[in-house]
Amino acid sequence: MQTDSNTATLEQEPFSAIFVRSPNQDYSKYKFDNFQDVLQLAAEYGIAHEFTDIPVPPEYPSECLEFFDDTRRCSIAFMTPSIAAIDTLKVTKEDISEVYETSLRLNSECGNVKILDQKLIADLMDNKPIYLFFKQGFLKACSDQEAQAFTKFHKALRKYLKSVDDFSNLEYQIKEAKLKARTAEQAKLIDSALGVKWRGVFAIQWRMLHDNNYLGTQKKTTVAHVRLLDDYQNGRLKRSTGQTLCGAKSKFGYSDDMDDMKSYLITCPKCLAMTGLD
Repeated sequence: MQTDSNTATLEQEPFSAIFVRSPNQDYSKYKFDNFQDVLQLAAEYGIAHEFTDIPVPPEYPSECLEFFDDTRRCSIAFMTPSIAAIDTLKVTKEDISEVYETSLRLNSECGNVKILDQKLIADLMDNKPIYLFFKQGFLKACSDQEAQAFTKFHKALRKYLKSVDDFSNLEYQIKEAKLKARTAEQAKLIDSALGVKWRGVFAIQWRMLHDNNYLGTQKKTTVAHVRLLDDYQNGRLKRSTGQTLCGAKSKFGYSDDMDDMKSYLITCPKCLAMTGLD
């Protein structure tokens, strides 16, 4: 966020309305299931990570609870043009004239709506800054202490949520490593059984054109076949280069016809049976 002389700056990071989070949000829904097992598997597969202990969500700052008192807000409809145009405004005792006049007008017109409550006014009189910003369609205000606490909580929560993403990514890397190892082990057995070059492929099916599939083609995610890259013969069984071992056909070709040269784990029951791996 761009800052200027009127923008709040806390610990070298601009204070922003996005730092203000409700105390009712539940972060315990993020789970680190089988944490030690995942770390052990990561070590076995040589996957680097920075985890040592299970991350815990930061504790909500008690000094910020008072901020959610509804008397500290007012609708934009009652704002003066200069107040309505602010992003995050740092206000000091020297800057208070327009804000104070606006507050008086709001108090007289809206009854119990008091952007500047006694606590914030006392902070201003003690030469402590306060912060005005928009949140969920209302102009709100918080003290310097609250802004510092919101900023600290935001940083801690951001770190925690990153650890949630990192753990999910670690689980995905382990899953991919397992599949890669299983595919490599299976490939050795199929190599021994066939004695010719081959590749594990998916059939292609035609799908409706859309923004993410402008060619209209897509690999099937059903079973992967053994596709022969050389002519193959075993007794009466004969297959030509490009055919699948089980004889299945695809009207639109296979994954390697789409420049996907990856060899997939074979899951076709017939192909597996014909290589003795059923």
